[in-house]
Amino acid sequence: MNFLHHDHDSTSFVTGDSPQPPLRKKYYYDPVRDIDDHASENIESMDFGSSSISHLVQSPKPAPSLPFQDVPVNTNGGSILDLVSPSPVDAVTHVTLSEAFHLSTSQCTPGFSEPSTSHLETQSDASLLFADPTETALTLSNLAGPIPSISNDRSIAEIESSVGPDSAALQSHEEFSSHSTLTPTPDSPISTRVSPPPSVSKYYPPTTPVGPHYCSELVFEPTDFTAEVLGSQVGEHAEIQVWPNGWKTVLPELRNESHSGNILEADVKAVKWMANPANVAPPEHSIVRYLDAKSYSSPASLIKDIRSLMAKSFVVVLPNSVAPVGPRRLDTLEDITYVLGTGSSQAQAITYHDMELRARDPGQPYGNGTLPTFLDDMKRPSKVHMLLDFPVAIETIPHPFHLLNDGKISAEQMNSDMSYRVRSKPSYLSNHLASKWGLLHMAGTFTYPHIDTAGYAVGGQVAGDRNDPQPKIWAVLSLKDLSMAKLPMEKLAEKFQDVTCMIASSAKEYDQWLKGFKKAKNNTKKIPLFPTQGPDTWSEVWNVEIIYLRPGDIFFQPPSILHLVYTPAPCVAFGSHSYGYDTMHLTETARRIQHLSQGTVTNQEHIGTYETLEQMLLALHGHTERVFYRRAIAALCLMILFPARYFNGEDQEALDDASRIYKDVAREVAIFVAGHYLGISRGEKKKFTEDMLVDYLYDGNTDYTDPGASFTLGTLLTEESQKIFARREKRDQKKKEPRARNKGKK
Repeated sequence: MNFLHHDHDSTSFVTGDSPQPPLRKKYYYDPVRDIDDHASENIESMDFGSSSISHLVQSPKPAPSLPFQDVPVNTNGGSILDLVSPSPVDAVTHVTLSEAFHLSTSQCTPGFSEPSTSHLETQSDASLLFADPTETALTLSNLAGPIPSISNDRSIAEIESSVGPDSAALQSHEEFSSHSTLTPTPDSPISTRVSPPPSVSKYYPPTTPVGPHYCSELVFEPTDFTAEVLGSQVGEHAEIQVWPNGWKTVLPELRNESHSGNILEADVKAVKWMANPANVAPPEHSIVRYLDAKSYSSPASLIKDIRSLMAKSFVVVLPNSVAPVGPRRLDTLEDITYVLGTGSSQAQAITYHDMELRARDPGQPYGNGTLPTFLDDMKRPSKVHMLLDFPVAIETIPHPFHLLNDGKISAEQMNSDMSYRVRSKPSYLSNHLASKWGLLHMAGTFTYPHIDTAGYAVGGQVAGDRNDPQPKIWAVLSLKDLSMAKLPMEKLAEKFQDVTCMIASSAKEYDQWLKGFKKAKNNTKKIPLFPTQGPDTWSEVWNVEIIYLRPGDIFFQPPSILHLVYTPAPCVAFGSHSYGYDTMHLTETARRIQHLSQGTVTNQEHIGTYETLEQMLLALHGHTERVFYRRAIAALCLMILFPARYFNGEDQEALDDASRIYKDVAREVAIFVAGHYLGISRGEKKKFTEDMLVDYLYDGNTDYTDPGASFTLGTLLTEESQKIFARREKRDQKKKEPRARNKGKK
């Protein structure tokens, strides 16, 4: 990997005029760069969307109203039929259950809540094993569900099942256990009858004996997003892409006198790879779940379902579940400031990503300017920029979804908990800013695959009018070979690194680019285009799922999810970074991969990350009845006890007395939790080592996405935390007394 490094950014590329030696492979470049320590650093690829694709079903004829590009109807995410071409009324396509793992029109079962504590032992009796209901196998108990009526002559995908109800599927919930799962009958045909004209995407959710309220369908009208941008905001020669759900968009386009062709040709290839149904994840590998928020009678059940799904590394999308923010068009600073409510200032300085600069020097895409100038440039085809660090005054995640942010809630609880009497502990500003930010993208901007910085989870939504949207097209990657999820962390980091770095097409072309880079010196417009080999190698390891996000949709992405994003029209989006107790194992994985890859899979580490994790551990004792996961909590303890495993220097911060007390108490609490609740032995020397916790998390047989068995804390941790803090304060008080006496003598 050849990186060029700038002094102001440890993950950038230039030191003087020449790159540094390779870190692992030659000819690597990291395309995802951001400004130092900004809360929205790597959000250029937030998951924005609301549909996925998986099993392919070829439709016989092209749609007369749309350009036909041999785009097959396809299903995905569990599962979706994207009807982009018509077929005769009597056309029937057969799909077997073994091919379409998630296909079902069964009625959604009642919302899943965390296991009742009446079924759980507290940890005073050591360990508790509870099989999470969402892990039970899929069952097809009522395939012939009712088809919702669709108006305006839109096409409907009807599922006609020849599979009769399985008597085993009629067992009561009490009869299910993790060892007596129900499975679909293999190779049972499901016929899909399509009636023209085509325009409806049907989503058939996975069905479980007890599970979340999944959406019964997703509907996407074939929409042309090219008319308003082609020739006015994107070059008139831009290619057109028809997406699997019927959307028609421009592809990235930028031309000027410095280059004979499209400067953003590499981005075009990446977007085409993203839209290609051949790269779609099969249904059984889907990592996207769509929940129907309106079917929940209680916010508690909804939040618990989202937590449970995210703990298992599912991206959760809730279509049309929140009130859209702002008007469709945001043309002026006044629109941004007052109508949208960001509170932006008239001369607000910004640092944005310039797609032309990224095409020439992937490590240095930055441009500086003001927000009014950025808004004016959105109307110029000669400019293709994205603004990732967009400060906003409004709360970006509405109730009740803010309850997913355990990191922020823990900080607030710590501030009011008088048992922690030393309350002058400093708090990093970045920790608070991470919980809300905005994105402002021009038409035709693309973000390459990456995971979000510091092991954060992400939540987000698109602003605008749902009936006339300017959307985000978001995609997530999943491993083709599921056994790779059990690889040693060093090997897994390489798989992530291979897709997050730009790799030169050949050594010869890289050397030619390097000569041009040195010759250009400080004139970035004269740097030749970086000769990337393109996205073809991504398909060797990764599948893709597309999520189409419109105003009114909201999504939540767990840590460590690789994702890439295309913005086909000017778009404003809002989001939040957060930590959750249930996804700490994924946070640990993401932070470890980030450390092993020297930051190339994401952006620079947020300073103060340790502080947020520390507050979460100190606030843990208050959740006496909440259901936690063993590997997730073990990962939190590992990050607290051995911070240098993730970020060199983070545990070397200068601490004042208050901070030192919190840190010492957090370490003692982590040791107690690991020993008492997780049953990890301290060994002969009565001390925990890094290897002990690492072996607990990664035994070679466990998928890194597995949160572990469920358990509850009971009241013992509350009592022990108070004792630990009292002992620590008493020791500190004894240290202060001699100093006070000596000071009095003077």
